[in-house]
Amino acid sequence: MTTALKPVYQWAEGSRISKQVDAQVVGEHLQQLVGAGGISPSRVVEEARNPLSPLHLAFEWDNEVASEEWRKQQARSLLKSIRVVTLDAPPQIAYISVLVGDQRSYVPQQTVMESPAYREYALQDALRYLKGFEARYHQIAALQPVLDAIRQVKEAID
Repeated sequence: MTTALKPVYQWAEGSRISKQVDAQVVGEHLQQLVGAGGISPSRVVEEARNPLSPLHLAFEWDNEVASEEWRKQQARSLLKSIRVVTLDAPPQIAYISVLVGDQRSYVPQQTVMESPAYREYALQDALRYLKGFEARYHQIAALQPVLDAIRQVKEAID
């Protein structure tokens, strides 16, 4: 008889979750909450409302601050969603998120393509995204052709 190993949890690279929040404790707590149909974000928020919950510190509970942060998230969504349409090409992303100084900013796609520094940042950001996709879905056999293509792109760039 074999015993299942206890899962080890950690935050994803670049995660914005407070360092005060222990990923192992949160992962174990979430696993306890998961039902047959999974767990919804609403359920997580409801559980996190309890100040004694290990999830509590992962959330902003000052409604004024939280509402402002939500508006910023809506603005990010808006900037990521807008497209430029021309007659001779498919719709193009209008803005690309890059590092300007020490903060992220959305820059017109044309500007990013014309700037070697912005273009390199966008390329590295895309590679981080692809690596995340690869890590998240590597166990799904049906996606193997996509994962192989990601590996080829990574090799060509590195």
